[in-house]
Amino acid sequence: PFQALKTRHNTYLRTRSGLNQELITQNINQTEEKFLLIDLGDNYCLMVNNLIFNVSARPDGTFRTVSSSDSYEIFRKEYISGSTTVFALKTWRGTYVTAPPGVGSTVHHNTNVIGPWEEFQVV
Repeated sequence: PFQALKTRHNTYLRTRSGLNQELITQNINQTEEKFLLIDLGDNYCLMVNNLIFNVSARPDGTFRTVSSSDSYEIFRKEYISGSTTVFALKTWRGTYVTAPPGVGSTVHHNTNVIGPWEEFQVV
């Protein structure tokens, strides 16, 4: 099922409708904040938005929605110190999905350490 990805600071990941849309944070949990994490085994997954577009970790550190599926779209879930519900998402570059605090913040991947901005929970 499609579910929301909640950040540590109580916002949700969101993509706008259409292709080539960025990943941002939002303070409400509606249709645009729903994702499907497709299990690829060994904690690897694809992140698909509500319009069935893949979320892609671009080489420049940004995210965009795409209709294809290659290594840019594969994430690895890393559970946080003994938790079975809180996790970080590691990109193909070895960097983590980072959601800065605040509504409308642009989500990026430019850090290789896990802190509060890199922690998510499915709700």
